Amino acid sequence: YKRPYPSFNTRDIDTVDDGVEHDLEQVLQRGDVSVLHLLGVDHVGHTYGPSSPVMSRKLHQMDEVVLKVLRRRERESEDDSLCRVIFVLGDHGMTNDGNHGGGTYEEVSAGLYVYSTEPCEYPINLSPDVE
Repeated sequence: YKRPYPSFNTRDIDTVDDGVEHDLEQVLQRGDVSVLHLLGVDHVGHTYGPSSPVMSRKLHQMDEVVLKVLRRRERESEDDSLCRVIFVLGDHGMTNDGNHGGGTYEEVSAGLYVYSTEPCEYPINLSPDVE
């Protein structure tokens, strides 16, 4: 499932995120791997700065989207007892004035949250095969 939204207007902080949220159930039904690329937080940072009240509103919306995904995957896991792993991450950080692309700590630091619906017990070989 792929639906392009206009995404390069940094003053438009809602179109992409609202579209992804609108299509969320369809996206999550389609397969084992779902990628949701939400842009509003980045756009708010560029337009208003990362500490603006607008950022609080946008982060609340992101919390709601993540919660919907977690709840959906939890229900699925209860039905089939399979482990679901959810990764939530940022692709970059941001300076206090809303910029990124440089090499400062603020710009290269990004959050990562990993959630598992239940313990995943897949065999993983962490040592290289040596013959």
